[in-house]
Amino acid sequence: MSYQLDLKLVLEEIIAAEPELNLYLLLDSGGLPGVQKQLSKYFIKWKSLFDCTRETSDLSAAPILILVGANGNLLISRCFLDWLGEAGAYTSSVSILSSVLNTAALSERLVARLHVKISENMDAMLRFFDPRVFESLTKVLTAMQADEFFSPIKIWRYLNRMGEMKRIDTNFSLIENISSPLIIGQNQEFALLEASEVDQVFALLMDNFPELLAPISKDRRHPLINESMAFAKECGIDSIAKFSIYIAMILSSEGNENEASRLELIRRLKSDDFELSWIFQNGL
Repeated sequence: MSYQLDLKLVLEEIIAAEPELNLYLLLDSGGLPGVQKQLSKYFIKWKSLFDCTRETSDLSAAPILILVGANGNLLISRCFLDWLGEAGAYTSSVSILSSVLNTAALSERLVARLHVKISENMDAMLRFFDPRVFESLTKVLTAMQADEFFSPIKIWRYLNRMGEMKRIDTNFSLIENISSPLIIGQNQEFALLEASEVDQVFALLMDNFPELLAPISKDRRHPLINESMAFAKECGIDSIAKFSIYIAMILSSEGNENEASRLELIRRLKSDDFELSWIFQNGL
């Protein structure tokens, strides 16, 4: 079931275990509407990683870096952490970074990792500050790329889609060693895009059928979507829109669906003459 994250307790435990390291929050503003208002309310110092980049004015989607622990002490308001624990537990927007670097040095090295080259030598923004993207990167980057890319951090923690705290121990380097910009190969690019499909489907469902997801606990939503997408893929469905329609139909049936009706829905979604009118006549 969904729960209230006690972020203050989490940070205090980390600081007690790692008093020699500085502790930072890395927040994705795009998943935390109102975060900058909250930071201002509690007089918290923060730095946008978009400063001095082409995205400097886009604060609504900016990655925000906050020093929250140093010399064994917690440096941030309990009230803000309570707000963040509630707002960020299931939004894939909160990372916790442990590093010996000070704020200026860490932010400089993180900014260098925002811009990458993808296939056909195109420039792109790498949203590693989104824990969903970060989690995919840990699986997609080569060992050498990972060592270089994550080198400003000693331990990288993040809240995943189910609200679970995950930990990745990285190979910290005091000396910057990244080959900038990072080059993402075509197969790596495809793997990252495929990993993002579940989030695209989730966003479509939230935008169009929020009432169908409302009864499902937040920690179960992504597993349910993943499981349903896996079945649809096995049956030959290969589009984000059709994944969304399929899952919406399953959710709207309120447990009354059977194998035959699922297969009929799959058959219709796969057909070249698929019409949305059938969907509305049969449940949505």
